Amino acid sequence: MKKFVFIGALLGMSVLAAAQRPMVLRDSGLHKLKVFIGTWKAENDPDPSGQPGVSAVSTCRWSANGNFMIADQEVTNAGKTTNNLSIYSYDATKDEYTLTLVGIPGRDPFSIPITYKGDELYYLGSYTDDSGKKVFTRTVNSFLSASSYTFKVQTSEDGEHWVTHMQGKSTKIS
Repeated sequence: MKKFVFIGALLGMSVLAAAQRPMVLRDSGLHKLKVFIGTWKAENDPDPSGQPGVSAVSTCRWSANGNFMIADQEVTNAGKTTNNLSIYSYDATKDEYTLTLVGIPGRDPFSIPITYKGDELYYLGSYTDDSGKKVFTRTVNSFLSASSYTFKVQTSEDGEHWVTHMQGKSTKIS
């Protein structure tokens, strides 16, 4: 269950693009993520097992000095709505992005790395399951345009072979 709270918090924020599409994430540094500025609504595809859907509304803006992108996100999971804050930062010397999340019920603030390839963003994580085994996680979103992307929430036992547990679409609403 811990992984799905974490995964739900990331619904509104991930990206994976098809090669034939125009580049959406073409800027450099933190401004590569400027496409997120505004308000987005994410919803997962219907769950074949009949589980309630997960949705999120994220409002993204630049910090006052422009060195961070801040996302205020409301996530509805199994009928319960929670609010969290995501802070995106960029280390130019390493060309690395970090997402720091605060406000997830039952979780201390934490950070995860973000990598990119073309119009794909990969939010990477891991956890140790109840049997003591490390499980790798990632959310991959593909930008279809500057106002739409798909997302996949995945896990892996080895960091190479991925199983999709949830997928859906996010659309810019303002």
